[in-house]
This record gives sequence, structure tokens and C-alpha cells, in this order.
Amino acid sequence: MDGARIVDEFLGVGDIRAHQRVSPKSGSGGFVMMEALLTEPEPETRWVVDGRLQAGGFSLFVARPKAGKSTNARELCLDVSRGEPWLGHDTMKGPVFYCGFEEKRSEVGKHFRAMGAGADDVHVFTDMPGPTFMHDLARAIETHDPVLVVIDGLFRLIRVTDASDYVQMSRGLEPLLDMARKSGAHVMATHHSPKSDESPDGVLGSTAIFGTVDCLLRIKRADNGDRTLSTMQRYGEDMPETLLVLDKATGRTSIGGLRADVGASRLADALLESLRGCDGMREVDLIESVEGRKSMKHVALRLLREAGKVTRTGAGGKRDPYRYSMPATSEGLEL
Repeated sequence: MDGARIVDEFLGVGDIRAHQRVSPKSGSGGFVMMEALLTEPEPETRWVVDGRLQAGGFSLFVARPKAGKSTNARELCLDVSRGEPWLGHDTMKGPVFYCGFEEKRSEVGKHFRAMGAGADDVHVFTDMPGPTFMHDLARAIETHDPVLVVIDGLFRLIRVTDASDYVQMSRGLEPLLDMARKSGAHVMATHHSPKSDESPDGVLGSTAIFGTVDCLLRIKRADNGDRTLSTMQRYGEDMPETLLVLDKATGRTSIGGLRADVGASRLADALLESLRGCDGMREVDLIESVEGRKSMKHVALRLLREAGKVTRTGAGGKRDPYRYSMPATSEGLEL
């Protein structure tokens, strides 16, 4: 029996679909009349993570290897099981399933221990998924009624011969999507970004993967080691690139501000350092004195002027270019 039929059987999807076909509001072949559609009450939106992960939704957490997606996924599990905020977002308290296919059992336990886990309602699976895994998972969902199911290592579960094949990937993801829709749990899977990490969605494999999910969470790691998290939402508003700060002692992360704000602040400090001890510097020379995007350097300069950290003289032409200087009392810019 294939995965989709297994999930259907244990979640009673077959019976639900049969009922839908004979519903008096439905027309031939399961179609619904427009009048019936427009009079249906608006369903209540329930969030497992407020504004990010819907109950009954399916999400994907992507990143390059070793960028922190498993770390953040486990932290999410612990926070949801306690009903505590995750990265500043309120959560729905309830049982959680964490299926860790990629890391050693001891490492998974070590991380949960570092985060202060104890008698929390988190059910942990740390092994390779066998042929009956979907069968067992569906039964466990019926028994424990989790609000969140995390599949840490999508391709350890979804076995396809060609990950770039749209049809194969669509069919491979159907059991997980169906599980989320019918059980009401949010199902999240972790996955890898391509090596280039330059595609619009940053997902390795067919576009069917990104097209299937309700929310894409993406961690990017910069050359300087900074990690940022952003989201692309089917429901709710997208999260712009936001800096993640890891506490190595506890294994927990926190929000460090928007990437643009953090970048501008760092550039502002670098520009101030270039001006120290100078009577004044031409704008073109000041801009070239630090590394970074030119547009962001101009943003940083504007913020410095607005904060009174630098002064500008000159008309801005070739004969009288802008010159910047720093008052003796100036210190780093606080954004």
C-alpha cells in the first residue's frame, strides 16, 4: 500500500471524501454551487506559530548543511510543547512529534538537554524511516493528536529517483500534505538549499517542493558567519531577512534585528572608524574606505547625519564635493 493510501486509511480520509461527494451542497463530480460556496462561514484561522505556521499547514525549513535548520527546528518543538514564544512569535501549546533522520541520537539528546528539556510533551524518533514509517506515524497522530510534526530530513523519507522531476516530487509530498490537512497538525520538513543558494526560493530539487508548501522558512549563512532567517508565506505576511543569534551554551537562538538594520549599523561604525583622526574626507573616498554594498553605505551615511554623528560640508559638485567629518564627541551609531 502506498503512503497516500496509508495516511488516508488511518486518518479516515476515505470516509470524509465519500461524505463530500454526497453532500447536498455539492453538484456533479464533487463540484460545489457558487451560492453554497459564498455562503459558507469563514473558517477560523488557527496558528501553531502566530503569523507563520498554520494549524493543518505544511511548511519547509531550508538551509545549507550546518547552517542551523535542525537546531531551530528542535527549538521550535520544545517551545510549542510548552506554549512559549518561538523567535518572538506566540505558539499553540500541544504535543509535538520530532522525527530526526539526519543526526545521531546522542546529539539530538544533547541539544534538547542543553535547551533545558525535561518532562516535555515532545515525542522523539531518531532512526531511519522504514517501510512502515508512514503507517506508524499516522497511527501515532491519531493516538496523541499532536499540534506539530517535524520531519528533520525530507529526502530521508521521500524516496524518489529524480528530485528535479515535478510529478515525482508532487506525488512524494502528497502523503505529508494530506496528513497535515486532515489531522489539523502543522507538518514541517527540513530540506537543503542548493550549493549556489541563488535560486529565488533556495530549495534543492523540483519547483514542486516550494509550490506545495504553505510556508517556506529559509536560513542563509553569510561569509562572516552571520545567519539570517526569512519566510515566504502563502498565508500571512513574509518575514524579511532577520539576524539569528545563537547561544552556544544553551543551543537556543534569538532575534538580532533585521539584516538591513544590522548591516547599516555595522557600516556606520566602519565609516566612523575611517573618519577618526581626520579633519575631513571626501564622500567618494569615505565610501571606498569600507567594504559593503554602495547603496547601504549611503544609507549608513544618512543615518549618521540624522543622528548627528557626522557633519557634511560642500555643495556636492566636482569643484566642491561633499566632505564628511566627525565631531569630537561622536561615538558608534545605535540603531
